[in-house]
Amino acid sequence: MLISMNDLLKFDNTDNVKIRFNMSNGGSFDPIKLFKEDKQSLLNGHFHNYSKKSYKEGNIAIGLARIENDKWLLFDISIITKDLNKFNEVGYEYQTMVEYEKYFGRVIINYHNTATNLIRNAESVIKDCEVVQILEDTFDNVLFTGYENVHISWIELNRVIKKIYGKLHLKIKKEYI
Repeated sequence: MLISMNDLLKFDNTDNVKIRFNMSNGGSFDPIKLFKEDKQSLLNGHFHNYSKKSYKEGNIAIGLARIENDKWLLFDISIITKDLNKFNEVGYEYQTMVEYEKYFGRVIINYHNTATNLIRNAESVIKDCEVVQILEDTFDNVLFTGYENVHISWIELNRVIKKIYGKLHLKIKKEYI
């Protein structure tokens, strides 16, 4: 049975909600890498205006980052508090909706985007955004495709080791207190 993103988020009305499908531009903007290493830069890209306005004051903006193919990671839900009237840079002030923070970096959505416009009115797509996984912990790597396909840099491996060591250290410490 399909569980839509709105089954989880429970927006009563999606008329004022927009979803931005953040994808790699083949250059400096790689949403998944930024999610893991520089979340502020990811948010800057999410609230960036290009040649036209992306949002209006009062819009709720849902940020999804493309993991691979049709898999997207939920990383932000914010309300636009001020239009800065700027183009080719961050164009808005925003406030994170704290009631959804528990889902950031943990909810994986399946959605096949066929439109060229990456900012969509939620009412037209939210029913097709299927929740396929809610991770126990924050997303930290690509989906596991088998040991033979593991190719990660030293920086990524080091981050994973530190994350695991930190949890293990905390667990051991709690057991001896």
